Amino acid sequence: MNKDCVYYKLSNKVSRKQFYEIVEIELNSGFIPYTESMIAECILYMDNFVCSYNDEIIGFITVEPFDELYAESNYIVNISVYPDYRGNNIAKKLIRFACNYYLENKLIKNKQITLDVELNNKALKLYELIGFERLNVPSRNGKDNIVMGQDAKVIVNKIDEILENK
Repeated sequence: MNKDCVYYKLSNKVSRKQFYEIVEIELNSGFIPYTESMIAECILYMDNFVCSYNDEIIGFITVEPFDELYAESNYIVNISVYPDYRGNNIAKKLIRFACNYYLENKLIKNKQITLDVELNNKALKLYELIGFERLNVPSRNGKDNIVMGQDAKVIVNKIDEILENK
């Protein structure tokens, strides 16, 4: 299945089908989902990268370029994969694709990519596995989230290493 997946940067002018595929993934994320209007805002004002399989979006990552709160890093706002496709390295590959996009286009000011994650989120282990380290800064929403960050090239190399060993 992974050989047939296509990864690409989504335009901020998406089709109705693409929009509702992302909404469906978000509704099945297992956490308090973003509303349709929040997703629309993310699509309009941020960078979105998707994984498509058989012409259907099955995973996405939203990145805010040059987030001022975290030292002007590129900030991962949201990442989610449709439940039926989890466990296929799609989240890792989406993170890798986004990092490479910023590195190749010289759009990563401090080379740093950050995110914050709830302590009880299963994805915390994934982020640690692929090289994100805990930063000693408060989370953007003031909750007990952990802020993590790393040089984007380190993340790409770590993901490549993990994927090669599978």
